This record gives sequence, C-alpha cells and structure tokens, in this order.
Amino acid sequence: MQRKAQLLRKLALSSGIALASASVLAGGILSGSAMGAATASARSLGVVLPWSSSYFTQLDAYSQRVGRPPALVGMYRDWTIPLINTSQLDGVISRGATPQVTWEPWDPTQGTNQPLYALATITDGSHDAYIEASARAAAAYGKPFQIRFAPEMNGSWAPWEDSINGNTPAAYVAAWRRVVSIFRSAGATNVTWVWAPNCGPTSTISSYYPGDSWVDVIGLDGYNWGSSLGKWQSFSEIFGSSYDIVTTLSATKPVVITETASADAGGDKAAWITSAYQTEIPTRFPRVTAVIWFNVNKEADWRVESSSAALAAYQAVVASSAWGGQSILTVPTLSVSSYGRTSVSLVWQPVPQATGYSVQVAADSSFSSPRDVAATGTAVTLSGLQSGTTYWFRIRATNGPSVSAWSSPVTVTTTGKLRK
Repeated sequence: MQRKAQLLRKLALSSGIALASASVLAGGILSGSAMGAATASARSLGVVLPWSSSYFTQLDAYSQRVGRPPALVGMYRDWTIPLINTSQLDGVISRGATPQVTWEPWDPTQGTNQPLYALATITDGSHDAYIEASARAAAAYGKPFQIRFAPEMNGSWAPWEDSINGNTPAAYVAAWRRVVSIFRSAGATNVTWVWAPNCGPTSTISSYYPGDSWVDVIGLDGYNWGSSLGKWQSFSEIFGSSYDIVTTLSATKPVVITETASADAGGDKAAWITSAYQTEIPTRFPRVTAVIWFNVNKEADWRVESSSAALAAYQAVVASSAWGGQSILTVPTLSVSSYGRTSVSLVWQPVPQATGYSVQVAADSSFSSPRDVAATGTAVTLSGLQSGTTYWFRIRATNGPSVSAWSSPVTVTTTGKLRK
C-alpha cells in the first residue's frame, strides 16, 4: 500500500511545483555550501503544494496561513519535458526563494516498468542529448537552484529504483555521476545537487551514495502513514535508522528531510508535529537543517491544516526561534490613494515591530517578474509605469530577516478603473 501511494504521489506531482521554506541565516537564504554551515539555530521549514494554474496565489495564502513565507522551492520535472521552466523558477525567486527541482527520469503516464528509462540507458549515453540540453539551459539560466535527481532510489516504485528495469546500486551511482559530470562540463555551477533516498528500506542506502565529491546536500523522505495506510510512527521511528546511515556516509554534508508528513488516523497529528519539530529533531537529529512538509490532500490528508489543532501546532513551530522564527509580523493592508497615466500611489497602515516594507509591482497576477521597491514609511509612489496598462501591487512588512506574508494584491489599470 505504501509503495502504491508513493507512485500515486509521484504521478500527481511530476510536472508540478513543490515549495520549501529554507532558513534565513544572517539575512540570506541557505543554499548549497551555505547550508553546509548551518547550525541547529538555523533550521528551516518547508512545504510541498500541488501545482495548479493558481499555484502562486495558493503559495501566498499558505504563507499567510502558517505565519511566514517560504524561502526554498522545489519543482517536480520529469524527462518528457524541459528541465528549465523560466516562469516557474522566476516566480519562486521573486518571492525570495531558492528553487529545488526534483528531476525524475521517467514518463509519469507509463507506470513503473519503463525500460526506456532504465539506469543503464543513462550510463550508455542514450539520454545524453536531453541531459546536455538541460545542462546548457541550466547554465544559461544562471540563477542558483537545486536539483534533487532520481530520489528514493532504494525504493521499488519508479523506473530508476532498485531492481526495476534491471537497475542496481552501481548503475545508479554511474548514472548520477554521468549527469553531474555533464552539468559541470556545461558550466552549470549554479546547480546544487541533492541526493535523497527513502527512509526505508535502509539495507541498501549506503550502496547508492555517489560520494561526497558528487553530492552537495543529503535528503531523506519518510511519512507517518497512520493506521489507515500502515501504522502510527513517531518521527524518530521513521527517520532514526536512515539518518544514522547517511550521517555516517558523510561527516559534513547538511541533511534535509526532503519529504515528510503525518496522517490523522491512528494518533494525535498535532502532538506528532510538536514532538517532531520541538523535541525529536533538535535532540536526535542535530544535522538536520530543514524539513519539507508534503502539504497535499492525497492518499491521506497530509496538510498541516487538516485540523485546527494540527495547524496551531505548526504555527507554533513557525513562530519558534529554534526554527528561524522572529517576531511574527502582521500583514499590511494595501490600498491605492491615487493613480495617473504613468504612476500609482499606495498607502498602508503601520505594522507593529516592522522596520520597513517591501512593495512589489508586476504586470501579471502571479508576480513572475516583479519590480521591488523598499519603503520605510506608510506610503510610496511608483512612477515610470506604462499608460493604459494593468498592474498588480502587493506589500509585506519586514524586520531584518523576518518578513510577513504578502498582502492581498490590488490591481490598477493606469487609464482605467481600480479593481480589488
């Protein structure tokens, strides 16, 4: 049942976006080598959201609901589509996030047994044209992002995984190194490589490790499936053994829980969240720098908002200083005071504890390529706009690395009517 559920989850997200909240360290976003220097005080929060045409609206709403916007974002991409989707990457980066692309070598419409995507076909060069094009596109994009290539390789529910299509650990290591080598040859130094086995089975994890010189970040996936899909397990029961293995494989690489969540059936989900984040991870898993929550209603209702109690428990984690919580800033309410042919004036009420505000203007509702303006008062005028053009505006409060969620946007057509 768990294996089937894993496959269903991959099918649902193979072309979508997932998002994770990376910690803010000294005012910056942890990525790549910076994550290697993370300490317990810099642990960060993450989330996976299902992709839809209103994804960025959902992302902003989630940020407001839990109390803090995310800062590390992952996109699920399979090998039937281009690796780089500039609008998705830019939409994430414009929100202060670092993208993480989970890159899966398969056709998600064709099931598990796909000889076309056997690991041997990667190592023998059959996919070099696609990989090389992807590497060139990544290098040309230039902005930092992460690739989580072929995760859960020790499982048995996807074409690149253990014993499927003739796959072996040695073939996986060879495929990983070939892909990374192609990217390095293309000059894609902006890519951080995330290696992420599943928490079980643990017996083969070590044999799949490509080596420290080929990996930047170590990830782990695991779930508390609850009584309806398996059994109720604590965070430590799920991740303890696999964590011990991967931290032995590498003494220095940062560890990220790249997928996790808890079902509701069989126990107290709110208590599970509190115990995992507030007690177990700080004491049992000291090298964990980030945890990504799978916030999707799928095989179970994995969402932190599946109940008011679970949401309150997660909001407490968000507010905790151990997880990068600062003073929780309320969201400003933005309004338009006036506008002309090429300018718009905005106003808002002051937010307690805010030392500044970040205002964005964009020509689309997803804010894919916004213009950012910093303000310290409660009003700003944005000039240099095009006449007869519709613009979207939003604002968030700031205090050093602490930021509020984005406000609901207001929309103005510079020669037309105001819409909210």
